[in-house]
Amino acid sequence: FIDPDFAAKVMDDRMANSPQAADLTAEQIRQQKEMGIKYFWMGYPVIVVVNVLFGLVIGLITGLIAKKARPDY
Repeated sequence: FIDPDFAAKVMDDRMANSPQAADLTAEQIRQQKEMGIKYFWMGYPVIVVVNVLFGLVIGLITGLIAKKARPDY
């Protein structure tokens, strides 16, 4: 199932565990949360694409190393 508030929950958890959150005002925390949610959905696909490309490169290298020449007979 898809949670529409996933990004907000992640940002709330990050802000709760952030040591610098104690020094910020409520307005600054709200602004950081809004910006984090805004860029969360742009950054997530980039992370997925980078992981896919990394997996393809590792698979290619592993395949080249594991490739064995068959004898002619």
